[in-house]
Amino acid sequence: MSRLKNMKNPPAAVLSGMRGVLITLAAVCLLLSFASLGGCRGGGGPDAASSATWTPEKPSLAVEALRVSRGILREYIAAAGVTRGVNEAYLVAETQGIIQSVDFSLGDRVEAGRLLLKVDASLLRLQVEQAEQQAETVRIELDAQETLYSSGNTSLLNLTRVRGAAGTAASALERARKAYADAFLRSPISGYVAAKNEAAAVGNLLTPGTRVARIVDISSLTLEVGVGEREVSLIATGAPAYISIPAVCDEELSGKVTAVAAGSDPLTGSYAVQVAWPNCEGERIRSGMSASVRIRTREDTPVVLIPTSAILRQQGEAAVMTAVEGKAVLKTVETGAGVGNRTEIISGLQEGDVLIITGLTTLADGEEVVPTIRGESGTWR
Repeated sequence: MSRLKNMKNPPAAVLSGMRGVLITLAAVCLLLSFASLGGCRGGGGPDAASSATWTPEKPSLAVEALRVSRGILREYIAAAGVTRGVNEAYLVAETQGIIQSVDFSLGDRVEAGRLLLKVDASLLRLQVEQAEQQAETVRIELDAQETLYSSGNTSLLNLTRVRGAAGTAASALERARKAYADAFLRSPISGYVAAKNEAAAVGNLLTPGTRVARIVDISSLTLEVGVGEREVSLIATGAPAYISIPAVCDEELSGKVTAVAAGSDPLTGSYAVQVAWPNCEGERIRSGMSASVRIRTREDTPVVLIPTSAILRQQGEAAVMTAVEGKAVLKTVETGAGVGNRTEIISGLQEGDVLIITGLTTLADGEEVVPTIRGESGTWR
C-alpha cells in the first residue's frame, strides 16, 4: 500500500525527469517527421535539402520596340544661315565735294535711279563747259584740215595731229561729264535702304570711295549655307527647299536651290549652297534675319534603317536585340552609312523584324520579354 501510494504521488524530482524524457522524445519524433518529408520530396541523400529550396520565377520584361522597315537615309539636309535680299548694292561716292542735299532716310523704299544725295557741282559744271568748248574748237579745226587735205593743201601729218587732238578733247569731255554726273548719287537698284552712313549729312565733305548707303531688294530672298563634302553631292540645283524664319512665322516657306559651289571654302572646308524663294511676307522679312533650311536630297532608294542608339557592340561587332516569340534574341548586323541618329543596316535584319529599343543595358539574350511596338524603324526619328 505504501508503494502504491508513493506511485500515485511521485516526488517532484521524478516528475521533472519524466518531463525531460517526454520533451526529448517529442523532438526526436519531429526530426524524424521532417526527414521523412524530405525523403519523400527529394528522394533522400545529401542533395535533398538543396532540392527543397523554392526559387520564384522571373517575370517577363516589358520593352518598347520598332517594326524594322525601309526609309530614306538622307531625305533632307538641314543647315542654317541668314537671309539676304535677292539683290543688294552699295551706293558709293566716286567724286569729292561738299554735300548739298540728302533726300533719303534709313528704311525708305527707293526706286532705281532716284536721286538720294547731291554734292556741290558748280566747279564740275564749269569743267564740263570748258571741255565742251575745247572739243568744239578741235572739231572745227579737224573739219578744216580734212577739207585742206582733200584738196591737197595740207599734209597727212597735220591731219593726223588734229585727229589725235580731237580724240583727246572728246575723252576729256566724257570724263568731265561723268565727274559732274557723279555729283548726283542715285539709287543703283529698287529696294529698301538697309544702312545709311552717318557722314551722309548736308555740309560734310564727301570723298571718293565712301559707302553712303546699302540698298536691298527683298522682293525675293536668298539664303547661303555651308554643307559638308558628304552632303554636297546629294544636292542638285533646282532641288526643293523649305525655309523657316522663327522671327516672322511658324510655317515653312517653299523655295529651291539656285546654286551649288564647285569648290570648298579654304577657311571652313564647307561647300556653299544658295537657296532662293519669293518674299510673300513683304516687309516682315528683312535682310540679315536668322533662318534654317531643309533641302531635299537626290537620294530616292529606300534602305533598312534603325535608330543608332539601338546598336550594341559585342566583341567589336555590331549587334541588335530583337524580340522573337516572346524572347530577346541577340543578332549580329552589318552597318552602313549613318546620319544623325539613323543608321543603315546592310545585313542581319529583315523587314518586319521586331527591334527592341529600350532596356538594352540590362536585357540578356534569351530573356522573356513583352514588346510594345511604337512604330516603324524606317521613319522613326
